[in-house]
Amino acid sequence: MVTPAIEARLNERQKKMLALLAAGEKLTSRRCEQEFGITRDTASRDFALLMELGLADRQGRGRSTSYILITKVA
Repeated sequence: MVTPAIEARLNERQKKMLALLAAGEKLTSRRCEQEFGITRDTASRDFALLMELGLADRQGRGRSTSYILITKVA
């Protein structure tokens, strides 16, 4: 699913976020702040990269924003 070139662009935290998404979980900035001990800005940057790489999609707006794994249909 994730090519080696894409995986090389991810840090360990982002790989863990991706694993949670792949397990079917919805992630929020707040959950990532708590689970990984990061700031909201860092969580936002991580989600922006995952979206840029075509791995995650944003659902909702404002406080109800969550992120899910994009599933590719062949």
